[in-house]
Amino acid sequence: MSEQSERENVPADFPGAQILGAVSGAAPKLLLVRTASGGLATPTQSSEERANRWRKCEVLAGKVARAAMRSKAEKCSHMSEEAILALYLPIMQTKFNARYDESVWIVRKAASILSWPLPKSM
Repeated sequence: MSEQSERENVPADFPGAQILGAVSGAAPKLLLVRTASGGLATPTQSSEERANRWRKCEVLAGKVARAAMRSKAEKCSHMSEEAILALYLPIMQTKFNARYDESVWIVRKAASILSWPLPKSM
């Protein structure tokens, strides 16, 4: 699949990220970049960066789905499907450096793959 088609295939519900920056000084600052048309805008991910993050999160969602199935069959058989999925939210953030909104997307995608209900916190 070409990079162009991958950028076009990023689902609309996949979160995008604003780029954060730091400027010295005591007063609050707003980070802006000049656009091609000469205007000012807050910096955001390029479509290539967003597609790359989506591909990684898509892979993680599949891994979470498989791991959740194993957990349900083994050590977490006493837990509800929602509770099992909820366990993976903090893991995505700490172990895989996913942002919170990406972690929620990953768990939602895993629930969709498994046809399991979402955790109540989502």
